[in-house]
Amino acid sequence: MTSIGTVHFTLSLAALTTGGIVLLQFKGTRLHRWLGYAYALSMVGVVTTSFMLFNLTGRMNVLHWAAIISALTLGAGMFSVRFRRPRALWLQHHAAWMAWSYLGLLGAFVAEALTRFVMPLLLDMLEERQLVGAFWMLVAVATAVTVGVGGRVIRRRLPAAIATVQR
Repeated sequence: MTSIGTVHFTLSLAALTTGGIVLLQFKGTRLHRWLGYAYALSMVGVVTTSFMLFNLTGRMNVLHWAAIISALTLGAGMFSVRFRRPRALWLQHHAAWMAWSYLGLLGAFVAEALTRFVMPLLLDMLEERQLVGAFWMLVAVATAVTVGVGGRVIRRRLPAAIATVQR
């Protein structure tokens, strides 16, 4: 792992931890805000360092596009809370965008974990061309399942989470 890879990994762990705590705690508290900013700053670092990592394919790939989507969801969530826009629905927008931001991070984590643990098992069974296909298939399936399940959780639990906001 390169030094950029180490920074990327460390910031990813920080974002997973702080974001997870934010999701599980009451909303609108001082702790929520502090950990939310820690999550956002960690994610800015994760997204930034992701564009410095090209050792997988040597060029921009689908993972970099996912980082762009991550930056957009994070930015939308922070914009809505910072500027209270849209005026009547800023809280719902903030909660939804931030939940999807965390879900994207979780999807990336699951995909990374699966490829780190499953790919070594496939090395002896598949040739190089098949390994590349297996890698991208694992990434796609892990991300799709994580986002699919997480999306259902967001739709079911977000209204109740918003109701806990301490204004």
